[in-house]
Amino acid sequence: MAINDIRLDSEILNDVVLWDTKNWSNAIYFWLAHTQYDTLSDKKCLEIGAREGCLSLLLAYLGCEKIVCSDLMNPREIALKVHEKYPFAKARILYESVDCLKIPYHDESFDIVTFKSVLGSLGLYENQIMSLKEIYRVLHYGGELWFAENLRASRLHQVFRKAFVRWAQRWYYPSVQEIIGGLTHSGFKEIEFRVYGFFAPFGYFEFFRSALATLDRVLDKHLPEEWKYIAFIVARK
Repeated sequence: MAINDIRLDSEILNDVVLWDTKNWSNAIYFWLAHTQYDTLSDKKCLEIGAREGCLSLLLAYLGCEKIVCSDLMNPREIALKVHEKYPFAKARILYESVDCLKIPYHDESFDIVTFKSVLGSLGLYENQIMSLKEIYRVLHYGGELWFAENLRASRLHQVFRKAFVRWAQRWYYPSVQEIIGGLTHSGFKEIEFRVYGFFAPFGYFEFFRSALATLDRVLDKHLPEEWKYIAFIVARK
C-alpha cells in the first residue's frame, strides 16, 4: 500500500498528535497527500523537537526503518513510554540530543525531516531561519521537510495566549508568509502548504476542542486565512 493511502486508527492517531487531535491530525494527511514518496522503507528520517517522539512513531508506522528521534535534551526516557506500546516502533528508532540550530549531521544525511510546533519555541525569527537552513543542509536533494506549526493567527488568539498560555511570552509565533519566506530564503524550491483552524484552541478540555474542531471543519472555507492558527507544510529540497 502506498503511504498516501494509509489511514491511522484512533489509538495511534491520539499518540501521534496528543492534543487538539482533530485539527492537528489534518497535518498528517496533508503530508501524505503531498509527499513524492510511495514508501519510506529505504528512507532515513529525523524528528526534531521530539519530546514524546510522536512523529517518530508516525514515521515508524509508515514503514521507515531508520529514524532519529531527537530533542535539545535526549528524549529517550519520555518517548519510550509511548514507543514501547508499539512493537514495530522500538527497533526502528534511535534517540539523540540535537540542537536544531546546529544539527550534528553531515550534509545530505536524511530523506525526511519532520517536526510539530517547534519554530515558535525558538524565540526569534532569525533563529527560525537558522533552523530551516540547517534542515535544508542535512536533507538529501529531493528530500522533504514535513511540519506543522502554530501561527500568529487572529488578534483573539494572540490575546488568549498572553492570558492563558504560560510560555507564550517566550515564543515568536510566525505568520505563514514568514514561514514561506524563511523556507525560500533557506533554499527550498517546492513548497506546498495549507492553513487551517480557528476555534479549537479555545477549548479547555480535549472534549471541547474536538467539538470546536467540528465547527472549524464546517466554517474553514469562510474564514480569512490570516485568522487561522495552524500551517501544514511539505517543502522539498
